[in-house]
Amino acid sequence: MKKFYILLKKEVKELLTLQLILPFIAVVVVFMLIGNFLGDEAKKQATSPGILAVMDKDNSLLTNDIIDMLKKNNIIITSFPISDNKSFIDDMKSENINVGIVIPENFSSQINNKLSENIETYSIINNFTITATKNSTVLGTSMTLINDYIASKLIALESGSANISIYKTPIKEIDNVIVNNKTASVNPSVLTNFVMGQTTFIPIILFLVIVLAAQMIATAIATEKENKTLETLLSTPVPRQTIVTAKMVAAALVALLMAIIYMYGMGKYMNGVTGGVFSSSSENVKQIAESLGLTFNIGSYAILGVSLFFGILLALAIAMILGAFSEDSKSAQGVITPLMILVLIPYFLSLFIDPNTLAPIYRYLVYAIPFTHIFLAAPNLLLGNYLFVIYGIIYLAIIFLVFVYIVARIFSSDYIMTMKLNFGKKK
Repeated sequence: MKKFYILLKKEVKELLTLQLILPFIAVVVVFMLIGNFLGDEAKKQATSPGILAVMDKDNSLLTNDIIDMLKKNNIIITSFPISDNKSFIDDMKSENINVGIVIPENFSSQINNKLSENIETYSIINNFTITATKNSTVLGTSMTLINDYIASKLIALESGSANISIYKTPIKEIDNVIVNNKTASVNPSVLTNFVMGQTTFIPIILFLVIVLAAQMIATAIATEKENKTLETLLSTPVPRQTIVTAKMVAAALVALLMAIIYMYGMGKYMNGVTGGVFSSSSENVKQIAESLGLTFNIGSYAILGVSLFFGILLALAIAMILGAFSEDSKSAQGVITPLMILVLIPYFLSLFIDPNTLAPIYRYLVYAIPFTHIFLAAPNLLLGNYLFVIYGIIYLAIIFLVFVYIVARIFSSDYIMTMKLNFGKKK
């Protein structure tokens, strides 16, 4: 037993090296910072008042009381002049308000006659992050407050002869969702949840592929240095730029193939889950999503593939530089930590918040991270923001060329053989 503990102690000491501990601590710190940042953003959104656009076609004492009641419940009301619904939607867009209601004419007379009435709601969807559900919450809360207010009024006026069912939901919602100037009658929460369920797996796959590709190329460089085969390879009459290009293209093609396989498998998984659990309802929502253009076509997939390919190439270029600092395959896992941090930050932010809602300085910092544009490509393609994605690809290509130049300089010199990080090893 004593020999076992001696061996156990030896193995633990060999495993718990700075090569493992430092990257682990760095990733934990990044998780903490991202968590605190997202927590602050969530608190800010939770405490900030909701904004609701209102077009009051009735303009009666009752509707004015309803608007005052909403204001008292921490909802900012922006009233628009009476016009047609299309002009109302245009006014909402110009004022950057994403949810609104239209109170019909003769609203108060219908309620006073103890008849149910419809209120049209409009939701403009421009992102599919988790915090985007705040708009649906504002709309849902407003309609609940209106229903409760009208119900209390009716109960106060009750003489015993009216239909009591009207007191439960005196106001019925007619939901409308606007996406890229296309309108469909569907609950905004249902549509948002459906689209998020179909697209959430894409950032996960992109993250896995980028990290795996980076680890693959960094480990390959480190292993060649460790086995002294890199010296032999660099001493051959083949130009070093050709060697670098061959390594990167090979790794990129393998990573792209991995991405296609992962997406196919995950797509089948999501279709199985949604099809098995929500078969009839999800099929209806799917048709509505298609009518709004919230589906990928061949062109969208092609652009997404180009964005992913350049992202993989950039990750490989950075990984080759970091891999050149490692002495062996074990240390390669530690040196790529800076790259993992650059990927982790936009990955989590893309899942939870829309960068356009951040303060300018934070927004520019997020967009400055090149991998941000990969994770934002899919939702922007769904919303038809092709220029944003194309500019992101151009930005990725420029940063990639910069790092390729650095890689070429390193491999064209003897630095490739002498660069190393020993993580405090004893000599």
